[in-house]
Amino acid sequence: MGFFQRIRAWGKKSAPATAASQGTAASLAPPSKAGGSKATGIAKETSSTNSKAMPSPNLASGHDLRSKHSPMTASGKVTLRCPQPDSTSGMGFEELYKLKGVLGSGAFSTVRLGYHKSDQEKSYAVKCINKQKLTEEDTIALVEEVAILKEFDHEHIICLYDFFEESQMYYLVLERMSGGELFDRIVEKHFYNEKEARDVCKILLEAVGYCHKNNVAHRDLKPENLLLVTEKDDGIVKIADFGFAKRVTAPNCLSTQCGTPGYVAPEILEGHSYDTKADMWSIGVILYILLGGYPPFIENNDQKKLVRKIRRGD
Repeated sequence: MGFFQRIRAWGKKSAPATAASQGTAASLAPPSKAGGSKATGIAKETSSTNSKAMPSPNLASGHDLRSKHSPMTASGKVTLRCPQPDSTSGMGFEELYKLKGVLGSGAFSTVRLGYHKSDQEKSYAVKCINKQKLTEEDTIALVEEVAILKEFDHEHIICLYDFFEESQMYYLVLERMSGGELFDRIVEKHFYNEKEARDVCKILLEAVGYCHKNNVAHRDLKPENLLLVTEKDDGIVKIADFGFAKRVTAPNCLSTQCGTPGYVAPEILEGHSYDTKADMWSIGVILYILLGGYPPFIENNDQKKLVRKIRRGD
């Protein structure tokens, strides 16, 4: 059995993802609620968190997370991004959008191909989340993710066009990426040459730098959460899945152990306080995988040994 086949088999045995995350890797700590997601890959594992549940907010009240006609970024750039009419019109999701085929699915959500009824030419990836299946902790994470994405406006961060809260469902209208995950492209290519890896890393650093300048730590950077814009280009990627993203209000103000073991920084595993700098470790791991075709830390089916290797930097 070859290296990638062994890793794929290991990935399929990994712990399930929490609802808050779209990512895939063995859990750092017991997830808030068991769920399933696809698991294939170099070290495709399920992201998880051990933070305590908090009271569930009502997204429709106290959090205006609907479409913004003119989002203002930290750089002052104003962009009209949302198809019209949007959620601010008071119209429901089904009045404005038409759903078609399934693009992907997880334990608590399904991503479907969607079209705004005013423009059948442009397609979107619509994440449909069953409210009844979310824990209070998952709902808190969803609030944070939507709020952050609505504020962001960067060419290499996936765009959230609109958000709807219905009686049974949440709908996130997202930019559709046709190239798939960077992870799958690495498996297909086996590795990137130095120029290709440099180009991808430059894009990633620019996008993560934007997050950090806006005081947001992603906390789950990995090839599965980097989406390729097209099938033909191996290097143009966008960061997706902000399910574990958190605002950083002061140095070392974060303490939750979350993310994906193979990519998470040692200080998180050791229970130390951390901030945006923890994302830089993950970028280093991604660059290593791009160039080598395999992760720097490998321990088949033994997460404890994996964690010890990461702590030592072996």
